[in-house]
Amino acid sequence: MTDTEYKAQLSSGGTGAFLFYGDEGYLKEHWLRTTRKQLVAEGDTFNHIVLSGVKSIDKLLDAIEQPPFMAANKLIELHEVQYSELNSDMFDALCACGDAVKAQGDTTLIIYTLTDEFDPGSLPKKPSPAYKKLTASFEPVEFATVTAGKLSAWAGRHFAHERIIAEPRQLQRLLDRCGESMQVLASEIEKLCCYLHSQSRDRLTDEDIDLVTVTGVDNDAFAISNALLGRNKEAALAALAEMKANHTDPIIATAGIIKVICDLAEISKYLECGLTKDAIAKKKTMHPYRAGLFIDAVRRWGDGRLSYALDVCMEADLSQKNSSKGYLPAELLLAKLFSR
Repeated sequence: MTDTEYKAQLSSGGTGAFLFYGDEGYLKEHWLRTTRKQLVAEGDTFNHIVLSGVKSIDKLLDAIEQPPFMAANKLIELHEVQYSELNSDMFDALCACGDAVKAQGDTTLIIYTLTDEFDPGSLPKKPSPAYKKLTASFEPVEFATVTAGKLSAWAGRHFAHERIIAEPRQLQRLLDRCGESMQVLASEIEKLCCYLHSQSRDRLTDEDIDLVTVTGVDNDAFAISNALLGRNKEAALAALAEMKANHTDPIIATAGIIKVICDLAEISKYLECGLTKDAIAKKKTMHPYRAGLFIDAVRRWGDGRLSYALDVCMEADLSQKNSSKGYLPAELLLAKLFSR
């Protein structure tokens, strides 16, 4: 099943057991968020159950058997499982859960995998053992890397939705400058749209792209920064796991997290002094749109959390520099940042 076919399935009710896999993290995250919005109310912890890790597989069947509470459907997600490490009994237990969901008809179960957690094999000719076992009971939804041609059309639709004219030449320039990560492109397109609206213009130019967008943005670092600004624990942990899978230097990963927190703390002080968004953007040499994102994030975090966050960042920095603990300091840092 493609993401387009999953969209149709979701539109017709969305119940069932699904395996989300593939390299395109942006689309995978997008359809998980869309599923949540469509099937459960925000904050509904009775009908939205999120489980993580191998040990949570034992809890899945109990969660499935509980009927929805004052609602027509419920959503269950399973994250952070290394499927190459599961034994036959665990796969059997998972498949039993998928079969139970399909029999009930009031539940959606999504197995959400990262690229380093699940290897589908060489499809369609040589599926991996894990893929063959799970797809006996789960509908596989592949989120494959989007080709450059389709990316250009996708970017064009985003601009058109904002009533901005972007010619094919400008779209190609945007891809050449910013790369082919949908996560990065989505943010850069949003920045461009905000900039053009602020200028009361409706046509994208080469000069706009060169002025507003950035080159060489690392997708993983961008993702973890975005997650911290949104105080999104799940997205931050997923981004860190992706950095680990891509063998990014753990010192760089920790430093990236610390930089975002330090920038937030600095902007918090500027706000206390009464500085405007434009003044803060000038002091931080940021684009005003990005400064606005940080200002929103400061309010989301709050002064108390930021003060505590600076303390744990100092601990993580010392731990990372004084030992060879790999990703442990960064992982502990995120756990502490989101503990309050």
